[in-house]
Amino acid sequence: MNIGAVVVAAGRSSRMGRFKPLLPLGPRTVAEHTLHRLRQSGVEHIVVVTGREEQKLRAVLDAPDITFLHNGEYETTDMFHSAKLGLSHMAQRCERIIFTPVDVPLFSPHTVRALLNTNAQAAVPTCSGKKGHPLLLSAAMAAKLIEDDGDGGLKGALTRLGVIPVQVAVNDPGILLDADTPEEFAKLEEYYRSRWYPSDAEIEEMLNEMGTPTQIREHSKAVAKAALDLALQITPPPDFDMLRAAALLHDIAKAQDDNHPAAGGEFLARRGYLALADMVSRHHDLGGSPTVETQLLYLADKLVGGSRRVPLEERFAVSLQKCKTPDALQHWERRRVDALRIVHRYNLDITNGENT
Repeated sequence: MNIGAVVVAAGRSSRMGRFKPLLPLGPRTVAEHTLHRLRQSGVEHIVVVTGREEQKLRAVLDAPDITFLHNGEYETTDMFHSAKLGLSHMAQRCERIIFTPVDVPLFSPHTVRALLNTNAQAAVPTCSGKKGHPLLLSAAMAAKLIEDDGDGGLKGALTRLGVIPVQVAVNDPGILLDADTPEEFAKLEEYYRSRWYPSDAEIEEMLNEMGTPTQIREHSKAVAKAALDLALQITPPPDFDMLRAAALLHDIAKAQDDNHPAAGGEFLARRGYLALADMVSRHHDLGGSPTVETQLLYLADKLVGGSRRVPLEERFAVSLQKCKTPDALQHWERRRVDALRIVHRYNLDITNGENT
């Protein structure tokens, strides 16, 4: 499937007071995060519609998969005018188009994949009942939208066409966060610090830094697969990328520290991955108010022995042999009960992949 994206970066940034696309957010700019998420989602072609600071934006974003289109009337036109410029370019080149303003940079790639998994002519992600970005449009729908007069923006155009976008529920607060104002950008920064996750290259770098042995890495890969198998059974879906990263890193400190969950959590916290740190520190003992991703990591770790999927009863039978004191037995029982509660809470089939 030929998938494209239209990113509108032609706004005046008047409410923000600074040029939103080039605001720093960690090691990348806002615009770079947006394009990075799209590429991770499988988008092959990206149109960036520019306005103010066109040359600066081009210098930062220029890459072979990007086409830049300039809205020379950006000071007097709205976002839909810029959107139509991008959609006009993409409608003849791609079967399906992801559309987003540039200042919504922290949506999960899983959200884009969830949109693409629908057969909808138009689809919008929702989180906690609220609609967000990016949007999905078919090429046929884009061709109709570019003929609209633009009154009422994209929403007005869809209404005139009699189209109600399909709502796709996702567990992704990033779809609701933008950089419209300094206050909203502060929330975006807080979310980035507390929830984001490293790239595969950085995961490998961290495992190397901690000297994580091959057998532990293989175990972690098997836990990641088990965790994602569980996640596919839940609606709305959890953050797949966060879960996968946590699973790959959950035993990062096992070769170095007897209390490796705490040591691994501290290591990740120093790197700025606070949500990952919390998940890793809880993968032996859940504690209070765990996220759904934390619960799935906890359970998946109990379903893998070495690098092999095993029945939950088998894994706990093995760990029971190590309990030499009443205190250890109490901890064992609590962990077993917590695992079973997760299974029943989400009605999970935990037989998938056993003994393979």
